Amino acid sequence: MRTLYFDHASTTPVDNRVRKAMADVPQGNMSSIHSLGRDAAAAADTSREILASVIGTDIRSVIFTGSATEANNMAVRGAFKAFYRSFRSEAMIPPRIIISGIEHDSLIHTVADLSEEGAEVIVVPAGRDGLVCAEDVISKIDDRTIFVSVMAANNETGAIQEVARIGNAVREIREKRNADMNREFPYPIFHTDAVQYLRYFPTSLDTLQADMLTLSAHKIGGPKGIGALVARNIGKYDIRKTIYPIVTGGGQEYGMRAGTENTEAIVGFGLALSIAEKGREKNFRKVKEVKEIFWDGFKKAFPRALLNGPIGKGGEKRLSPHILNIWIPGNYSADILMKADMAGVAISYGSACGAKSFKPSHVLSAMGLAEKRIKESIRISFGPENTIAEAREGVKRLKRALS
Repeated sequence: MRTLYFDHASTTPVDNRVRKAMADVPQGNMSSIHSLGRDAAAAADTSREILASVIGTDIRSVIFTGSATEANNMAVRGAFKAFYRSFRSEAMIPPRIIISGIEHDSLIHTVADLSEEGAEVIVVPAGRDGLVCAEDVISKIDDRTIFVSVMAANNETGAIQEVARIGNAVREIREKRNADMNREFPYPIFHTDAVQYLRYFPTSLDTLQADMLTLSAHKIGGPKGIGALVARNIGKYDIRKTIYPIVTGGGQEYGMRAGTENTEAIVGFGLALSIAEKGREKNFRKVKEVKEIFWDGFKKAFPRALLNGPIGKGGEKRLSPHILNIWIPGNYSADILMKADMAGVAISYGSACGAKSFKPSHVLSAMGLAEKRIKESIRISFGPENTIAEAREGVKRLKRALS
């Protein structure tokens, strides 16, 4: 029995064109000065140019990392470190960091760690629909705020956040602060995790009004083990002055991230993004149709099932086309996942980073949902590879498995 893969929010199949391009990458070290090294560097630079063009920045502001988790760490730890190095005499201590309660674990746990190092951390909860109120975030910004982060599309519910509105407000506050101080000051910075957003929505620093974006290749048909932090210059402050590196050593990635670059993965990232951009609108429509057909059938098979996330009038406009977070009353998530797996349906409990622990989802908790509902909820996510026939077959298998 062929497994039906409905866990694209965890990772996506690598596009065959990407696999081939990675296999053809020159084998030299990008830092070497011989011809093989130069060829490898040229291949990576092509990918860097693709990311810079799509996101709307210069190539020196595209920093490749080992994952989106590392990029999130670089953004907030780097900003915190740079502030202390450059502005600790500003009488603005402790610096304030503001995030939403539905961020990825890599940001939630990192800011908790920074609170032990002197940061004041403000966590803004989401509503029961999974949406973070932009005004709630903006109202928390004060003169000590150095970093604000709200993800563009949530990885568990698919809820689309008002990041452009928040980013606009952060920029206006920064500009007013600079005018009042009669100087140029790069904080607060607005960062957004666009990992789940990138494949299906126009994604750039301008469309999201962000100063920094976190991206990941393996969510868009690219390889695992490669992410990126992409930034814009803030006045006279470029990325090398706004944040400081957290991995030091050989000076790779323009001095922002030491370590021998994974050239094959970098090339794969660039091609995957190019393919995703060309097929974005078509894939959006296809995946959305597959998801809707699956949910229509699932609701008939399980009448008591309810969605967690943006629902009701206008809710669909605030929901990613590929993610469903479903509450199935009377069925524990762990049991559902095991029975689904035995039936040949690959789904998940929530973020893959915390799935094995079966801890209550911090995202659903931040939405104010009851613990029982959280423990009876699952995430089902689709990709362009899925078909309508698979959606219908998936419902049949799950109905048999959970009956």
